[in-house]
Amino acid sequence: MRENRVKNHGSTRNYHLKRRYGITEDDFERMLAHQGGLCAVCRVVPGTFVDHCHRTGQVRGILCFNCNNGLGHFGDNTVLLELAALYWAATSCGRSS
Repeated sequence: MRENRVKNHGSTRNYHLKRRYGITEDDFERMLAHQGGLCAVCRVVPGTFVDHCHRTGQVRGILCFNCNNGLGHFGDNTVLLELAALYWAATSCGRSS
């Protein structure tokens, strides 16, 4: 089974990227290079995870584990994400004073 995936898709990673997100390893590497090799959100840590819209399947970018996990908990709900940012900014920990 694994041998067929490598034979037909170049690698197991390429197979999974194509099956899950419709992109190739080359697409992944191009996206990551376009982001400067870093997570599209924090721009501090190297990106390693494909971020995609769960409704449409469209790939948005490459994220680090923490940013991908954090966004995933909001379930593609931008209202909740904005409310969380407002909440964070309103607390003493969120203020830059």
